[in-house]
Amino acid sequence: MGARSIFENDCYCVEADAEAQLVTLTRRRRPFVSAQDAEGACAPVNAALDALGRAQHRLLVDSREAAPRNDAAYEDWFAPHRKSLLSGFARTAVLVKSAVGVLQSRRLVQQDRGDAKIFTDPESAIAYLMACSLPGGANGAPRHAR
Repeated sequence: MGARSIFENDCYCVEADAEAQLVTLTRRRRPFVSAQDAEGACAPVNAALDALGRAQHRLLVDSREAAPRNDAAYEDWFAPHRKSLLSGFARTAVLVKSAVGVLQSRRLVQQDRGDAKIFTDPESAIAYLMACSLPGGANGAPRHAR
């Protein structure tokens, strides 16, 4: 079966592998220019994730291509979107490009009181996600693992 595209916009791509019960949320390079811009990009992604049934899926957030940004104003207005996008999944892994990305993402997960794990290696992130048993018994590597 493999992954199929669920939703795309200028900022995100959502793919789902029904057999593996794995959702991949890829952050594209286009930066958010305002809180309203982020709301416009994130609201339909959240709707797509809700429609899939978050609790029955694992989530891989691939943020390796995201435009880096960590100023306080941005973090304040993006925090509710970050929390909403990552909430409700059986298990969540975030894929970043660098050690600095790991540190920043860990800080944000702790700040949000979340439980996502941070990785720089896609195979390790997939292994972590697939080690979580879900109703329906989907275990093992998904077909689209990179």
